Amino acid sequence: MLNFYRKIIALIDWFLLNLISGRMKTALRIEKAKRKNNLPIYCPEVEERKINLLKESARRKNLDENFIAEIFSGIMKESVKVQENQRAKK
Repeated sequence: MLNFYRKIIALIDWFLLNLISGRMKTALRIEKAKRKNNLPIYCPEVEERKINLLKESARRKNLDENFIAEIFSGIMKESVKVQENQRAKK
């Protein structure tokens, strides 16, 4: 039974990895739109709004909101880094 659950976790991890990869690809497309519209890459207000919504969702799902905020803050920081790297190449 333990191996069965480990396989489920491995599959979930694979899905998460692919979702994060897709998010980073989308971040590159967002950078292009921001550049075209002369917008900054990082917007703290947008990030704060997103984190607050995610924390609210985490509470409703009985998840630790600080844990969820840490995960998504890391993902968002990486998205900013990816966008900055792309912009530096242009």
